[in-house]
Amino acid sequence: MENNSPWRSVLSVVILIIALVRIVMFCNRQNSTPNYNSDQQIQNMMQTQQETMQRVQEAQAAEAPKQLYTAYATLKETEDIVLLNRGIERLAKDSLFPFDLSTSLKLEKGTMFIRRPQAPIRFGFKGSNDVITWINDYTEKGTVSELLAATHPELKITKEDTSSERTKQIFYTYTHEGQKINGFGVCTTEDSGTIAMLFEHEKKTSAQLKTEFMTFVLTHFVKVTDDPNKTVQ
Repeated sequence: MENNSPWRSVLSVVILIIALVRIVMFCNRQNSTPNYNSDQQIQNMMQTQQETMQRVQEAQAAEAPKQLYTAYATLKETEDIVLLNRGIERLAKDSLFPFDLSTSLKLEKGTMFIRRPQAPIRFGFKGSNDVITWINDYTEKGTVSELLAATHPELKITKEDTSSERTKQIFYTYTHEGQKINGFGVCTTEDSGTIAMLFEHEKKTSAQLKTEFMTFVLTHFVKVTDDPNKTVQ
């Protein structure tokens, strides 16, 4: 019996080692599984957040144009966070926005500006004079009425003048949620599509809005120089 005791000791050590190895392997498997699940959960969470953010931005973009038909005085009294949730940004300072390769659009501090407009709207904003301005890009072909129907389904053109072969002036009325709006617009058609600049107001006539348009073009479009910090009036 005494001769077998060393073997028993060796056997006991081997069994203990095997048991320890199995325990370590089991623990490694347990640790690796949560890490995989955790990584997958994080990816799923990030994807869900991105999808939620996209839906929120789409809802804001759809709501923002309606907000511009609210009186400027009311928008002015609205908190910035509420405006942002509705897709509207109150410009904190005079700002320049690229219009084309050589021209920028200049807007004053306090302008109510659509942050992420949906096509065909390129710019949509409202100044302290309560005039709503739309600058829209249309890539498809069609009559002026057909093109404007995308954003103004109840628009009625009362007068149309042809300024040139490619440019038309329109005088119109538009009903938004029961509210009658007067408008004036200039639509220019090129090979790439049509650009429409529309000016709207609840009380001003279309003829008065034509004057607003002419003044705006002269004072709010600036030439860009080679120096990005400078502009030429």
